[in-house]
Amino acid sequence: MKVKLNTVTKVNGMWRQPGQIADLSEDEAKRLIGMGAAVAASGEVVAPQGDSEEVAAMRSELERLKEFEQKQLAAQAEAKALAEKEEAERKSAEAKAKKEAADKAKVGVKD
Repeated sequence: MKVKLNTVTKVNGMWRQPGQIADLSEDEAKRLIGMGAAVAASGEVVAPQGDSEEVAAMRSELERLKEFEQKQLAAQAEAKALAEKEEAERKSAEAKAKKEAADKAKVGVKD
């Protein structure tokens, strides 16, 4: 059965790029189509099948990983914002200390 690949897929020991057509056994073609990694090519129609336990588990894991990635990105953004705030506060404190030192030096020179 011929399928058009939607993702980078290893077929018969070789990696294939999206858009390439691969000739596979019917079971393998149905498995890839069921996972969304391929579509039937050249007008072949494949009856949709319910998700196998393997596909359902993979989709669940993918969703969990996406959620984890979003949390990691949010934590990184928060840490970066905090570091930038602390740096700005440090620079402000240094500038204030320099100004006070300069003011004291001016007062000391006038006396």
